Amino acid sequence: MCAGLVRDGIAAELSLGYQVDVKHSEKGEKLQAGEKHVLEVSLVRKGAREACYITAYEEENGRTKFTRTSQADIWNCFDLS
Repeated sequence: MCAGLVRDGIAAELSLGYQVDVKHSEKGEKLQAGEKHVLEVSLVRKGAREACYITAYEEENGRTKFTRTSQADIWNCFDLS
């Protein structure tokens, strides 16, 4: 079912749901974000962050299908400099 959503372009991105540990700073004046704990990964139509694309999926027969026009497009979302 998920592969069909990706194949048909209905859900082509990812979204993370997470919990953040929050603590007070040493002086107690500010709150600081601590460690993040992933609670869920979801297929979504449009993710909150840019370039969280699903780049491939596996069909029922076990073949991998790429969702981008070329393999090089997959790396465009990373800053490789």
